[in-house]
Amino acid sequence: MEDYSNKIEVLLANESFVRWIEGNASEMERAGWEAWLKEDPAREKVKEEAIQIHNNFRFKENKRADMEFELSKLNQSVDKFEGAQKHTITRQARNRSYYPLVAAVGLLLMVVLGSLYFSYDPEEPVQKEGPTFLTRSTAFGEKRLLTLSDGSTVQLNANSTLKLPESPAGDLQLWLKGEAYFNIVHKKGAQKRTVTVHTPDGNVQVLGTKFNVNTFNKGTEVVLKEGKVRVGVIDKTGHYRANRTMKPGELSQFTAEHEEILITQVNPELYTSWTDDKLIFDHTPIVDVAERIEHIYGVELVMMDHEIGETEISGSIPNDNLPIFLQALEKILQQPITRKKGVIQIGSPGK
Repeated sequence: MEDYSNKIEVLLANESFVRWIEGNASEMERAGWEAWLKEDPAREKVKEEAIQIHNNFRFKENKRADMEFELSKLNQSVDKFEGAQKHTITRQARNRSYYPLVAAVGLLLMVVLGSLYFSYDPEEPVQKEGPTFLTRSTAFGEKRLLTLSDGSTVQLNANSTLKLPESPAGDLQLWLKGEAYFNIVHKKGAQKRTVTVHTPDGNVQVLGTKFNVNTFNKGTEVVLKEGKVRVGVIDKTGHYRANRTMKPGELSQFTAEHEEILITQVNPELYTSWTDDKLIFDHTPIVDVAERIEHIYGVELVMMDHEIGETEISGSIPNDNLPIFLQALEKILQQPITRKKGVIQIGSPGK
């Protein structure tokens, strides 16, 4: 079993981890740490040891704070006493009261300082700032290629956001809203690590692979192109409700409201072609095509005829420019396409 004893100090220096064990973590943080815990049974013991050390550290901090408060009150008493000496009193009375009080003050001072000394533990973990995160976003009609520190790449589709650590170390945690294509470099030996992509519905865990994640519609869709990934549904309390391991060529669909993970066989190119500035369709209804365009470009598509929406198309259409895409779609459908104030109409009015 792997020895985690030398990692407890690193965990306690992580503000997100401390918030988690104190019960103050956000839903996103809690999901991430629950996933970390499930990756290795040995981490449960690490967590318990970290909680014990953390609680002891907090106790000592509180104890030291109380002593410092008492020392502050002692200093105030000394100041008041010295001020009282300015009053007009006889030297004889002053001498009779001064020395016993000084002795008492000195004794109390020794007790307080001694308690402070013995309560100090040089081995206490040093509180450090937690990791900082970066947020990378794209506007409608924009794509962005991100290169991670280990050489892995993430291609962010339009209208999407990815949150990632500024200086990742060890296992990598990413948070996605929208759509992205991941090309994760496989690491071996001491450099082996797990990459987890969190979505509002669950997460995707990988070692090294190529896959697409889409959260545009209700729920999360994951398409695996190469390698192997594990998808999991997480409820609002951060606990797993279902897990499935995917194989290349599979599409998984899941939502946080349901325990079921639906797995189907698909052609990954239909879901990843957007990374090459094109969209590939295979008997795809126009209503689905329209929904895809609305997510990417932030426009509204309206079918002027119900039958148009049920029409299926197949083929590849360039997707790096909306007007060009609409011209190609117009030729395929043999229907006029007009654009007025952000609304795109497919078909002739009155038909």
